[in-house]
Amino acid sequence: MFENCHINKPINYSLIKNNDKKLIRLEEDFTFYMTFFGQEQAVIVPQGFISDGFSLPKLFKPLHNPFGKGVEIAIVHDFLYSKQSPSNITRAEADLFFKEGMACMGMKPWKYNLFYTAVWAFGWLRYKKR
Repeated sequence: MFENCHINKPINYSLIKNNDKKLIRLEEDFTFYMTFFGQEQAVIVPQGFISDGFSLPKLFKPLHNPFGKGVEIAIVHDFLYSKQSPSNITRAEADLFFKEGMACMGMKPWKYNLFYTAVWAFGWLRYKKR
């Protein structure tokens, strides 16, 4: 399925509710592997991590299920934006990793470019400086 990225097994998660918002809570560690800048990178998202999947404004929700195709890279992106991620990952690198991951997972170019542009423009609102 993926050309330059892979996962060893499907993510194990539960859907939880926080107020009126659905979230994903990982039930075990999840590892996403991808060739990035010529080297294979492994991002390990720890058990218990909580993500909202694809963070879509209401306008874009009809375009993509927040927990649909490519949710693995959305979880990785949320993790890379969190204070739990490795300190050597910049916001720009996390955003580019997100874009490349969506492409690798077979999303259509118009969609991954739209999502990438959105995180590039508005990601500063959620990025946690380390």
